[in-house]
Amino acid sequence: VSIAEEAAHKGVHFTPGDHERIAGWMQCHYRLQFDENGYPMMYVFSNCKAFIRTMPLLQYDPSSPEDLDTAGEDHIADEWRYLCMSRPVKPLKPVEQVSLMNDPLGRS
Repeated sequence: VSIAEEAAHKGVHFTPGDHERIAGWMQCHYRLQFDENGYPMMYVFSNCKAFIRTMPLLQYDPSSPEDLDTAGEDHIADEWRYLCMSRPVKPLKPVEQVSLMNDPLGRS
């Protein structure tokens, strides 16, 4: 009996994760943006020690620059990617900055 079958017998049901790596990393990148009101789309708390320790050390794969190099410690990154793929968001459109006053010299 598999773990999934045993869990289903107890009323806990699992759905397979989305294994699309590139789309998953894009979802992670979207979460690193600020929304249109200036709020972060993701928070990392100080007790997320493994995330804080491993994420800055990750590097892109030299042969596939859209993907991570899987030779590094990427377990937490994969968990984050699966989380983001379970609740995908649309990329934010850039917000046009509105000038509150007109500069007579045409400077921004």
